[in-house]
Amino acid sequence: MEKDNFMKLYVLENDLLKVTFLDVGASIYSFSVKALDNRNIVLTTKDKNIYKEPPKNAYFGATVGRVGGRIANGEFIIDGKKYQAAQNEKVTNSLHGGFESYAAKLFEVVEEKEDYITFRYVSRDGEGGYPGELELYVKYTLLDNCLALDYEARTTKKTLVNIINHSYFNLNGKGDILKHKVSADVEAVFALDDKQINLLPLKVRKGDTFDLSTGKKLEKMVFAKEVNVPPMGGVDHLLVTPKRKLTLEGEDLRLIVLSDYPAVQIYSTNYPPEVTLLEGTKVIKYGGLAIEPADIVCGQNGEFKNLELCPGEVYKRRIKYIVELL
Repeated sequence: MEKDNFMKLYVLENDLLKVTFLDVGASIYSFSVKALDNRNIVLTTKDKNIYKEPPKNAYFGATVGRVGGRIANGEFIIDGKKYQAAQNEKVTNSLHGGFESYAAKLFEVVEEKEDYITFRYVSRDGEGGYPGELELYVKYTLLDNCLALDYEARTTKKTLVNIINHSYFNLNGKGDILKHKVSADVEAVFALDDKQINLLPLKVRKGDTFDLSTGKKLEKMVFAKEVNVPPMGGVDHLLVTPKRKLTLEGEDLRLIVLSDYPAVQIYSTNYPPEVTLLEGTKVIKYGGLAIEPADIVCGQNGEFKNLELCPGEVYKRRIKYIVELL
């Protein structure tokens, strides 16, 4: 463990991978592949203090909640009662938990072993506009060529929960990701409307832009006429993936992302934050692909039934990042 400006850096390491984490946001800070000269395959801000203000670095590597994604006007209904979440995007939407996003919260380390580390955060009742005290555990486990991420949460009142990780990947470690190839079994896709809220899903058919069944380079999606338009300016889509698997390939490396979420949000860094990376360069447009396994945030009449968590229930989600050399 290292300490830097009142922020702690933790390390999990084996013969293949070295992954570092910050207690702020229980964030993945760096993700290095030893066989490739310790190449860092995630976007990492050089100044760690920026992680305390996640919008400045576009939530790099952070644990996002209480609800990852966008809620229109920040309004939601539970059991007939209307709640107001903080509107932190364009003065209308609540994005990634609003101003009280877990991305900026200081997590406590409750267990640290050679191959895993567990972080804990307790979100107070009413924080960010959400009912119930939520106790959240974030556990990272490193085993061979796989980093596993487990979320577990409990609440004291019925609430909404969609905890996601917001890491940006560039498997080449530099440049843009337009030549990276993405593969997935995509059943449907949610695009954004002009207020950046998920529209109803569109079924994906063979040959469509988001038909990724045989793999497709990101540039084919980013510059598709229906994709490269405001407000998206590139890929910023929620993909419904029945097999719950997405594969990303760079020049010499493959990343397989498995999860038990029904969907995955992908974002091609269309609007790069003005920050300096660990390597000393600036973030460039299309410089990384955020891969965010997630539950579907698309309310009907203000209700988000699929996101509801009740007292006595346990919220559990798992993500596995598997790294393979090509």
